[in-house]
This record gives sequence, C-alpha cells and structure tokens, in this order.
Amino acid sequence: MTSIKQAFVHCVIKNATNASDRASRSEFWWFFLFAVIMGGACYASATMVPHAGWVLATILAIPTIWLFVMTFIRRLHDHNLPALVLVLPVLPFAVLYQLTGEYFIIPQSYTELSVGLYAISGIIVLYFIYLLFKPGTLGDNRYGTDPSHGPTNPQAQKATKEAAKNMAAREIKEINTAQEKAKQQENKSTPAPAEPSTKDQALPEKAQDTKEAVAHKAPETSKQEPVKEDAAKI
Repeated sequence: MTSIKQAFVHCVIKNATNASDRASRSEFWWFFLFAVIMGGACYASATMVPHAGWVLATILAIPTIWLFVMTFIRRLHDHNLPALVLVLPVLPFAVLYQLTGEYFIIPQSYTELSVGLYAISGIIVLYFIYLLFKPGTLGDNRYGTDPSHGPTNPQAQKATKEAAKNMAAREIKEINTAQEKAKQQENKSTPAPAEPSTKDQALPEKAQDTKEAVAHKAPETSKQEPVKEDAAKI
C-alpha cells in the first residue's frame, strides 16, 4: 500500500507530467485528499482576501487540477483504459448544446431528451467512481507493471522469473557460440604439422644399412693383413 508521502512524491514530483504509467488506488486517493486540502486552501484564500486571495487561489488551483488529471489518467491506465474515456461524461452535454444551444438551461420541448442525457452522463460518472475504488488489472498490462502488487504478485513474479531464465539461457547460448567461433578461427590460423616425406624416412634406413656393411667388412680386412705379412717373409 502506498503511503501519503509516497503518493505525494509520485504524483507531484516524479509523475507531474506523466500520463503513460499506472497509479494504484492508494496513490490516487491519497493525492485526492491532498487535492481536497488544496481546494479548501484556495477557497479560503479567495474568500478571506478579496483580490490577492483570488490570485493565490488561481496559482494553487491550476497546478493542482493538472496533477489531479494526470493521476486520474494513470488510474484509468491501471484498468487498462485509455485517457480518451474522460471525454465520455462530456459527450451528453455536447449533444445537448448542438440541439439547444444551451448546456444547462433547457427549453421545455427538450425536457425529456435533456433528462436522458443527464442520466447518461451521471451513469458514466458513477462508473468512473466505481473504477476509482475497484482494484486494477492483475499483473502487467499495456500501460506498465502492476503498481499495487509489484514483485509480490505471484503471476508477475513468475513471469519475471521466466523472463530472467530465458534471458540467461540466451546469454549462455551466445557465449557458447562465441567460444565455438573462436576455436574455429584458432584452428584455421594454426598450421597443421607437416608429415615426414618418404625421402626423409628413407635416409635413416640407408644410413643404418651403411653402418651394418662397414661392420661386416671390418673383420675381413683384419684377417687379410697377417697373410700379406707372411708372404713378405717368404
């Protein structure tokens, strides 16, 4: 529930020109109380001080009426209704003016019609009063989040958790995709190790064969040397 201090801050300071969000019941009725007090102050100043009082009353009344209209529009938004519905109570009087040229003083020939138009306007006003007391739409609507429940609303809290979960899953997927791309680029930039050619493989085998041949020839040479020495002695 919005306190009187919070309602004053929301309606007078933060949302003085905001006609796009939502206002809870407590916010509206606390500000309504503030508007009534300001209206009493305007009336008192206007009656107690004849000339300067009217100036002061006008200075106080104009911003108060403006702030009240902004709060009323946000209260309608809490019921997912547009601001244009404020025109509905005025339409019967507009029709009456088009027919008679008067708003309130009706000729006798238009008495029945005027009574019907007044009744329609009164029903619309009573419906507005009913909306001001009625809780707004549960959860988010096209004008914003639920001002009455906020994160404590189970449905809104569930929707928020699901949205956060989906966002986290998307972020993890993006990170994995980026890592895979980085690995692929790294593999492309790193050259593959060259395989040894058949010629390089044959060189060690040829050297090994040469060593073995030299080892076989060495004993034969040592055996032939004593024979040559004996032939020289003879």
